Amino acid sequence: MFLFNNIRSVRVLAMVSAMVSVMASVMAISGCASNGNQQVQITPDEQFDHLLADFKKDPESVSYLSLWNSYLASSQTDNTAVSHDNYIQLSQQIEQGALQCTSVDWEAITRQNFWSLKPHESAQNCYEQAGQPQLAAYHDNAINFLVTGILSSGNGESDYAAYEVATWGDAEDVIEFAGYEVVDSYLTFKRQRQVVYKVYVVNDLDSGFQKSVYFENARFLHQFLGIQYPFAGIGDQLYLSLVEAMPDTLTMAKAEVLYTKGQLDESIQLFLDAYNNGSAVASYWLAVACLQPKQERFNSDDCIDFAIQSAEQDFLDGALLLAYLYKEGLGVEASEQTYLQLLTAVQSRLSDGEAWYRFGSHYKGAFAEKDLEKRQEYVRKAAQMGYMQAEYELALKALNAQKDTQSEAYKVALARISLLAEKGFDKAQTIYASRLIRSNTQGSAQTLAAKEWLELAIAQHYPYASNVMGDAYHSGAFGQKDNLEAFLAYSRSALDYIPYAQLRVGFFNDWGFGVESDKELAFLWYFLCASAMNSTCINNVGIFFENGLGVEQDYAKAMVFFKLAAEQKNVSSYRKMAGLYFYGNGVDKDLTKAVSLYERGCEQGDGDSCWRLGKHYADGMVLTKDIERANQLYKQACANGKDIACDQSG
Repeated sequence: MFLFNNIRSVRVLAMVSAMVSVMASVMAISGCASNGNQQVQITPDEQFDHLLADFKKDPESVSYLSLWNSYLASSQTDNTAVSHDNYIQLSQQIEQGALQCTSVDWEAITRQNFWSLKPHESAQNCYEQAGQPQLAAYHDNAINFLVTGILSSGNGESDYAAYEVATWGDAEDVIEFAGYEVVDSYLTFKRQRQVVYKVYVVNDLDSGFQKSVYFENARFLHQFLGIQYPFAGIGDQLYLSLVEAMPDTLTMAKAEVLYTKGQLDESIQLFLDAYNNGSAVASYWLAVACLQPKQERFNSDDCIDFAIQSAEQDFLDGALLLAYLYKEGLGVEASEQTYLQLLTAVQSRLSDGEAWYRFGSHYKGAFAEKDLEKRQEYVRKAAQMGYMQAEYELALKALNAQKDTQSEAYKVALARISLLAEKGFDKAQTIYASRLIRSNTQGSAQTLAAKEWLELAIAQHYPYASNVMGDAYHSGAFGQKDNLEAFLAYSRSALDYIPYAQLRVGFFNDWGFGVESDKELAFLWYFLCASAMNSTCINNVGIFFENGLGVEQDYAKAMVFFKLAAEQKNVSSYRKMAGLYFYGNGVDKDLTKAVSLYERGCEQGDGDSCWRLGKHYADGMVLTKDIERANQLYKQACANGKDIACDQSG
């Protein structure tokens, strides 16, 4: 956090993922109203009121994204909790008969809580009872508008395709409106704690299946925390701020974080707190934690009891864990019959083959010795039953095993990927497109077909498809290079917290590819993906501190980041540390350390390290002149891609 405080103020980051969709509403989003040849500035609240008035006149005249962006910029985000409490109090008074619904100013209440479904539902019901169908219709339109908009923001099937809402209470309303039976809900941090998700484990009463539904409210949380979107992940600020602001709400999320950090005792205590509040997911996690060899709080019977309770609470992962324990005889007498009964029962409530695939994941070594062959056995069984993730995993393994792209085996494996792409599997669509791009000429029919596959995967909110699309536009795979389209593609993925995409967006802002160069914004993007331990980003943050790019120059902080990048195997960081020691910038001048670091970078394939050290030996200004050693280093530099060294060699 001490580093984040040194960042200069930067412009508010535009929501690049929505640029194309809201282009028709540029005047609305900019906060300007046209008045002849003049532009009149209006406040965010006035902007929101104008759009609401337009929506009330004609719901189809206002786009969901324009109203959503306007809402986020308004003061409503600051008053959400108070406005919601006011609505709850009024609802309770109405239920208790202390207040007539017709006495409520529903227009004011629903304006203050526009993004919540329940107030609109209450208003609609009241107006229908009062015989005011036009007013009821407005709130019915608002409900349809909100539900349609939320459902279009993702598909809810995974964290990267989570539905976007304002508050977690809104997520609960969506689940209720969908008619799902809730087994449990919890919060979880992902992407190195750069984003938090609300997850509902639900039973679909129509299909009988159980699934998890994901929601995120990153933009709302950034407004709430007063941090520029999407940079709350820098310095772990999102996690630390939320834990401080709402510790009780984040019990499960904090427990998971501590568990992944290896703080077993602390995580178990938090899981117990959630368990005592009836959480089925907490029962499962306690069984998982209980099975760890290092824990001493519970015995094997406790582990079984936690797994049984999770299964009895109708959490299918708990039943699968219990099946694994009976299969392997961990803490209980092995029983093939019980294992099969449990697995069969779970299978009836999941997609074909999914139970076998998920069961196989227990052999990754979380509780006992890793057995990847057994896991593959279950993956193959799941694939035979038509589970696409399993089919994809096997096909991709076969594809990657073939180095000769002209071999028959490679073509067969690629054909398997192609079939899965045709079935609509987003990962297969992405990898198939990337192979088409890799093996065909720029602008060919095959690369244009790849573009169509990527568009299908992006429509399913798969962020890695945007990475491939960005690379393709930047390299000119579809014909001509298009850095703006590349930037927009990378940005979609970067806003899904994919480190590689964050690196690329930082790079484009750094060097002005597709957008105007902005070192401050580039620094933020590099810092964000450095928080996800991307070694190139960590090194880049060091470079920015070293040179005062987008941030105040600070050699000591640069050294901190160069050392961290070196720990992450970034070879160029050795050269950067060597330079600081060589000139005594931020550290005591130490030529021995500098030479050692240059040599280490050179040995690990950094041609620039070889060349720079060779140059120092060649000019003899600081190091003892040694032409023979310089020539050796120039040859190594040339072999490692440093072209200027090829000319200087000899």
